[in-house]
Amino acid sequence: MARAIGLDMGLARLSALAPAGYALGLHIRFASAQIMVNTYDPRWIDIYTSWGYMLCDPLVSWGFGTEGLVRWSDLDHPDPHNVMEQAKAFGLLYGVAVSHVPVSSRTIGGFGRSDREFT
Repeated sequence: MARAIGLDMGLARLSALAPAGYALGLHIRFASAQIMVNTYDPRWIDIYTSWGYMLCDPLVSWGFGTEGLVRWSDLDHPDPHNVMEQAKAFGLLYGVAVSHVPVSSRTIGGFGRSDREFT
């Protein structure tokens, strides 16, 4: 129970830091996250999932190949389906991607803002 409370508190803190929403995949193994949380605009989530953008999302691709963090504006990664530009229509103008721990159990998150870059 204490773990669940700690997770809820952490997610609430992320919501405050990323007012335009976030997507967080915890302990991704075999292309599936043990825990997946997505607070982006539901209209964007519908488009993203119906077009299968996870397979070509530059943030996801970057996250599997890199450990660390990057501002979306600094990301130099292929985006053949223009996912990042499409996301802007849903308030995802600025953001940061985070990738952590070994690739065998990777955690990847994208955190968005509409007002300013992350500091």
